[in-house]
Amino acid sequence: MRFSRDRLLRSPRPHRELASRMVRLGELGCGKIGELAHQSGTQKLAQPPSPLTEAEFESLFPELLQQRYQGCEVVREWLQELESRAQERDWLDWLEKAGETWLANPPEARFVQALQEFGNLGDFPLAQRVGDLGQQLQERLRVNQPPSSPSGTGGITSPMAHQGGTGGSSGETGGSQESVTFENPEAEEAWRRIGQILFMAGDDEAALILANEAIESFPDEELLWAVHGEVLYYLGRYEEAVASYDRALFLNPNDATALCNRGLALSNLGRYEEAVASYDRALFLNSNLAQAWSNRGLALYYLGRHQEAVANCDRALFLNPNLAQASSNRGNALSEVGRHEEAVASYDRALFLNPNDEKAWSNRGSALKNLGRYEEAVASYDRALFLNPNFAQAWGNRGNAAGNSRGCFYSVTLSLSPHLQNPALDQRGYEGKVASYEEGLKHCPPDRDPEGAGLLNYCIGRAHYVRGGQDANPYPFWRKAATRYNAALDTLSETHSPEERLKALRELSRVLFELGQLEEAAEVRRQGSDLLRRLIQQSPSPGKQRLLALEFIDFQQLTVDLECQDGNPVAALMLAEQGKNSCLRWWLSGWMEEIPSPDFPSLQQYLCREKTASVYWHISPSALTTFLLKPNQDPIPLLASDESEASFPRLRQLREWEDWTDNWKRDYQDYRSDKSESDSPSRDHPWRRDMVSRLQQLGEILRIEALLAELADEEIDHLILLPHRDLHLFPLEALFPPKYSLIRLPSAQVGMTLAQQPVPPITSEAPLLLVGYPDSQGFSPLEFAEVEAESLSLRFERVRPLCGPQVRQGSLCDELRKGEYRLMHFTGHGGYDFDAPDQSWLALSGEEFLRVRELLDLPLSGYRLVSLAACETAITGQKSITTDYVGLSSGLLMAGVSMLLSTLWTVESAASMVLTLKFYEQVLAGVPEPLALAQAKHWLSHCDVAQLREFYEAELERYKLDDVRVRPFLLDQLDFLAERDPNAQPYSHPYYWAAFTLTGDKT
Repeated sequence: MRFSRDRLLRSPRPHRELASRMVRLGELGCGKIGELAHQSGTQKLAQPPSPLTEAEFESLFPELLQQRYQGCEVVREWLQELESRAQERDWLDWLEKAGETWLANPPEARFVQALQEFGNLGDFPLAQRVGDLGQQLQERLRVNQPPSSPSGTGGITSPMAHQGGTGGSSGETGGSQESVTFENPEAEEAWRRIGQILFMAGDDEAALILANEAIESFPDEELLWAVHGEVLYYLGRYEEAVASYDRALFLNPNDATALCNRGLALSNLGRYEEAVASYDRALFLNSNLAQAWSNRGLALYYLGRHQEAVANCDRALFLNPNLAQASSNRGNALSEVGRHEEAVASYDRALFLNPNDEKAWSNRGSALKNLGRYEEAVASYDRALFLNPNFAQAWGNRGNAAGNSRGCFYSVTLSLSPHLQNPALDQRGYEGKVASYEEGLKHCPPDRDPEGAGLLNYCIGRAHYVRGGQDANPYPFWRKAATRYNAALDTLSETHSPEERLKALRELSRVLFELGQLEEAAEVRRQGSDLLRRLIQQSPSPGKQRLLALEFIDFQQLTVDLECQDGNPVAALMLAEQGKNSCLRWWLSGWMEEIPSPDFPSLQQYLCREKTASVYWHISPSALTTFLLKPNQDPIPLLASDESEASFPRLRQLREWEDWTDNWKRDYQDYRSDKSESDSPSRDHPWRRDMVSRLQQLGEILRIEALLAELADEEIDHLILLPHRDLHLFPLEALFPPKYSLIRLPSAQVGMTLAQQPVPPITSEAPLLLVGYPDSQGFSPLEFAEVEAESLSLRFERVRPLCGPQVRQGSLCDELRKGEYRLMHFTGHGGYDFDAPDQSWLALSGEEFLRVRELLDLPLSGYRLVSLAACETAITGQKSITTDYVGLSSGLLMAGVSMLLSTLWTVESAASMVLTLKFYEQVLAGVPEPLALAQAKHWLSHCDVAQLREFYEAELERYKLDDVRVRPFLLDQLDFLAERDPNAQPYSHPYYWAAFTLTGDKT
């Protein structure tokens, strides 16, 4: 007790609350301990407020910095408690002297970061001066900065300063919170000394020795366990840090800061789901912890949940607009979802707060590059390299932008330090790209930065490979590419850069395949597959396991090409099927090591039933392969090299396919933008105007004529189409003659599973769940949706309408759970989430959505048909699908729905209604669904105005004369058609009918 009393009396802080409690303890008459407590408390309260000494300023300053996460008001309260001993002017005077010492001998980077963050607190003089010192010290540190990691993402670098106590209601927004208090002043002194050594001296090992002694002496002090965790975190001993935080939380389960820091340590271990759970607990205790929201967003980013990451960073910035890392993290997530303009704005905000963040400059450049603003991107990368010439990722990114730029607008004489001003860096195109990479290698040599050198050699290899694909004789470039990939593999270690090593192995396998070195390509692919398997097994995060498997699915895709080249079409097809099923399961069900997939006899028996053939596509980084399956035969691979006399036909076909896809997506995006601005589709837009010729080009690329020639002598009238990757997005059915009825499948296994639970054919007595025209907020109304819903309901005897504002998630899910219906018809909007396909959605009333993830939990195996004919269920962005398409259709089929009627783009509402009703007419007449759709599409494409008038007149007859909802609408259409040429065919263009697809099993 006497030792503790001495520490209390020597403490530079007033500790008036603790001293008062000690006086009250003595007044209770607790014997000798009470007497000593009363004496110590009285002496502490009686101490005259002498000015702080230099040593006391130095002792208290780290504690002051630790208040920065609690906001400006808490900092002011902390200073006010010491006001009797030090005014703000006194702090500024001490800072002048301390600053001279720091500038002469710069402290650790984390201390400098803390100074800069403190400077963002507000406009009072002390914060401004601390921030200025931080900027000056950052400049000093920059010149001695070590080589950067190849990763350019950024993220969180240090735990939150610990404040103790419960989460409470306060937080970083400036609510009131008591500073750290200890019942035992010795424990407080130990805590303060650890902080001084950790944050001021940067001596992690010495801090750990003190922290170990502290928790041994005071094993029940929660805050000492928490700071013990922080020390271990800085030492990179994350498992032990988690254990220390767990002990702290055992002693105080309500410590939000410890929970937040625990999440950070878990993230560094790759245990992202556990990290998110830890942040959730912290935010439950204190929803105002901006740093916790930011860190949670970063963990979600690493799980590929980018939209959620953006929302978390938005929340962090709402709570603390000056949190630079949250702005940077937000920019990273926005870039991943294609919102590059917003990403640039986020990086600009981060750089306003911290202009010396080279990773933010580099990531800003990448967002500008994705916007096609290549010279601005180069300038942004140059700023990153001005700050850190050893930043390999920035050199790599600079090369990518320079390679795409058509001319140099920003000379390096204006943007880079003198020792970096190599005139070759002003080149653009292929030469400029390679020049950037080679210059980067000078600053990131293998002996000093092996991972950075590996990254840049990989980039050079990619540049040579792409350049070779543009040349009549690509082999010299491809050989150079192989050499550089091997150089990259020499320095990219499995321990430190396993994913970068995987990329190099993937590209080396690809180029060896192109060079015809099939055995070598197979060996490299095997090495890559083995490494991928180990990485997946070692990852503690199921989400990360799934992302790894999907990102490197092309190892498996390249194996399909190798089997084709070796003359093994059955093995190639079964590998393609396995890949499809894996992607479906991983996207919709999470990570699974064992994926069910059929054997070839079962697959062929299903896909080649009576008068049925199947067309199975497979796209890899090296080839586009079409497999034709006919009864009692091995698959027939239709390779580009079969009949083409052009040089490198396989590569040429793949390039033509990629160019065609890019043009279609770009024009469609532009078309949708025009449409959203004018609220009406533009018939003269290139996307619609050139659709016929573009589909003809697609047929040539896919060699449809050669495929049809293989079917010419067969009695085949039904085709099953199994697209791969981006092929899911396009109207493949329009490439085939009308003699064939067609249906799609995401994989053969999906169809075979559905065939085991056949649902009776549709009749007028089949129960129909009619989900009509929800008033979805933020979406334009579908003009004919109400007419379509009402007219369809008249064709069925048992209808449960759920329309307009009634279309809520709860009510819709309740109806779906009943299992009473055989059909569901939805007339509303739908959409695709590229980053998280299981989050693809149907828009309900208000701001509610029904997502694929929720559909998978519903009992839908009794539904023969779900119609989403009014929805745009394909991708609307320009990203390419590298795994396989998984969206609403796949999700509904996986949930048990037999067939899905949907559209690839939003068709003009009147045409959509007419075709949909014609389709149902045929189905109710007993026509199988694939043939019914083919007949409805053929009718719409050939009908004239006179036939349309007959259709509307027949619909009009279904309604009573006193109907005021639908009859006026139909009469308006008849009046409109009366003014048209009766022989005109208004819907002959494929825009009106080619978008409709049927997916599933017709058994």
